Amino acid sequence: MDSWLRRDTETKGIKAPMRLFATFHYTLKKNMKDSNPSSNGGVQIGAANASQPISAPREPRTVFIYFNAPIIPETARNLMGAVLSSQQYKPERIYIAMSSQGGHVDSGISIHHFLKGLPIEIVTHNMGSVDSIANILFLAGTTRYAATNSSFMLHGVSFGVAKDTNISSSQLHEILSGMKGNERRIAGILAANSKLTDDEITGLFGQGESKDPEFALEKGIIHGIRELSIPKGAIILAV
Repeated sequence: MDSWLRRDTETKGIKAPMRLFATFHYTLKKNMKDSNPSSNGGVQIGAANASQPISAPREPRTVFIYFNAPIIPETARNLMGAVLSSQQYKPERIYIAMSSQGGHVDSGISIHHFLKGLPIEIVTHNMGSVDSIANILFLAGTTRYAATNSSFMLHGVSFGVAKDTNISSSQLHEILSGMKGNERRIAGILAANSKLTDDEITGLFGQGESKDPEFALEKGIIHGIRELSIPKGAIILAV
């Protein structure tokens, strides 16, 4: 023992505990040495446990959210609110089972970027139909599935005009510019989150044709075709 440590322990009257510590330290080192395979002929202590079965990985703690609605500002807020409310359960994964005929472009893109920005795994599952801008919400999923008889549909951006509405040439130019801008945004998200090429996306915008899960799987829109399976006792939120 170093002289400064000896003086300190003797001054405080704890010389005996220091001896006890030294004894414990020696015993611990000896036990560690004895358990070392190199010190006992290569026999590993506890080798009998090697035949014990390995437990399956634990499923991440999941909150299920059921979304069956058009995508409009109100339902977008409701969905994002449900995702935020789910944090009280401290989920490791959010599973969105959805079916939507689409709606507002801005609302769909807003939800997409909101979900993409969360520090958590997002799973989206097409339960019926994912049409129009709903595809952009759907593509926010880290992992994406589709039920066997579900469908996907993509088409170009449209603009509704009320009856007896007068539109000037400058307003028409503004509307057309906005529509083209929205199609570019949608095309960018599709290309970044699937195997669709720019030409294929342009073609889908012009077709407005419903596609089956097999097409979605081939083009990387989904990662698998499967039915939804919610475990007993799971937390489910509906929007």
